[in-house]
Amino acid sequence: MFRVHVGRFPTDREGIAVLWEEPAEDEDREKWRGPYVTGRDLLIDPWGRPFAYKLEENGGLFDLRSVGADGVVSSDDIVAREVAPDFFKDIRKELAHYTPVPASPRPRTQLQ
Repeated sequence: MFRVHVGRFPTDREGIAVLWEEPAEDEDREKWRGPYVTGRDLLIDPWGRPFAYKLEENGGLFDLRSVGADGVVSSDDIVAREVAPDFFKDIRKELAHYTPVPASPRPRTQLQ
């Protein structure tokens, strides 16, 4: 809905935080009708890290990434590209089968 109201995807600088907080620009703030997520916790992946957001240069595609348990950008990351308007619901569903583990050198155990 952000894109419908404001007329664009969030910028890299704004990131997905703009779905919870008003944009800085006056013109965009006037169009913003958020928040567009039901809670700030939806901006965080199951390992407690913010989702990484990258808008493509053409402004029509974006990547939403969780770096996973290891916290490192790599080929095993979970990436969604220009997903449905309710992409947080979709990506959380995708992540539901992953068990969050501590990202420290401590022995890994499943959280309950």
